[in-house]
Amino acid sequence: MEKSKTTPPPDYSEGAAYRSYFSTDELIFSVPARDVRLKNKDEVLAIRLIDFPDQQLATSADHLNEHRVYAIRVGLMDLVVLTDTSVANRVYKTGDWQFAA
Repeated sequence: MEKSKTTPPPDYSEGAAYRSYFSTDELIFSVPARDVRLKNKDEVLAIRLIDFPDQQLATSADHLNEHRVYAIRVGLMDLVVLTDTSVANRVYKTGDWQFAA
């Protein structure tokens, strides 16, 4: 009698579904323009404010991880991005407050 072959169960661990996609620089979809300041698929924090629709910002997660307190102006609004040890980002309007590491 021949042994039956079983298919291994699917890998549902975190990141498994797109592991092969993120291991290359290739994109699934076409993009209208490429910006060479970041690599394809680099993780970014994007800031778009309703009050300043043509003033947008995308900052690399690596940069924010190196600069845990990052002050930036978008349009006429002063903001601070705080990055914690889990690499989570929070964006706050600074008002009259000043932040330091």
